[in-house]
Amino acid sequence: MKKYIGCVLLAVLSLFACKKSIQTDSTGDKYNITAEIKQDSLLHYSLGNIGIEDALKISMSPLHAVISELIKDPTDDSWYYNYKTAPGFSSADRITLMHYISAGGPPVDSVTIYLTIEVIQ
Repeated sequence: MKKYIGCVLLAVLSLFACKKSIQTDSTGDKYNITAEIKQDSLLHYSLGNIGIEDALKISMSPLHAVISELIKDPTDDSWYYNYKTAPGFSSADRITLMHYISAGGPPVDSVTIYLTIEVIQ
């Protein structure tokens, strides 16, 4: 189940708005993702669809963001992470997302997503 969820997450990763690059490294139930965006840009990052009883949450918020949110698209039930830098910020910002996997009850497993955003001028 973990591998399937991981594959789905990796398959649907996308960046919009001022994308320069993205790198993904996965080990077990942890994903290290690095994205590079231009200063004062919006990152709209696709996390894909998750199970109906699963949950996503931001477990560590970025320090230099004016927007940091998880949103669900009601038209296709896919999830996105939105990030926008604080004005004038250019360096690295880090976010930790948790995907809790459920099989009809309490979470039975989890996937940790470490997202590093390199903000360039």
